[in-house]
Amino acid sequence: MKKVLKRIWNVLEVIIIVYVVFMTLLFLNKNKYGFSEVGNLVFVNVDGDIEKMDASVKKNDLLIIKKNNNAIGNVYYYSVYKGKYVIKHSDLDNESNIKNDGRLIGNSSVRVPLLGGYLEFLHSKVGFILFVFLPVFLVFSYQVYIFIIDSKKEQKKILKKTVVDDEII
Repeated sequence: MKKVLKRIWNVLEVIIIVYVVFMTLLFLNKNKYGFSEVGNLVFVNVDGDIEKMDASVKKNDLLIIKKNNNAIGNVYYYSVYKGKYVIKHSDLDNESNIKNDGRLIGNSSVRVPLLGGYLEFLHSKVGFILFVFLPVFLVFSYQVYIFIIDSKKEQKKILKKTVVDDEII
């Protein structure tokens, strides 16, 4: 039973580390418009303003848009709304200024319900501490605990192996 729990914990540690690395990538890889961009994917947390611009998404959705600078037709692009950048989705022709000034993102996307709200919460101080820092801290603390326990066991083994001279000079 102890071995099974240890294996489950080891798998959980790996999952936590991969999760934290991915969240860190999303936090640190912001493009000049303020959206997370990893490789050729743009991650958009849909808020109320973006929901107004695109009827196909709902607030708190995560929209993952594949970048394609040569996209035409029904495309996603960056636009300014109330002093901040938002994502718009509309039909553009080949002569559009959006394509020329680099605001075009692409035309294929995947919508993941509710995940955008979760990521938005992670961007807050409380969300980051609870769902990014705390899991890593728990894994680190457990590993330090294991190291200390193993060190004490090794020290006891070494002391048992050493021959103590009964004669004191």
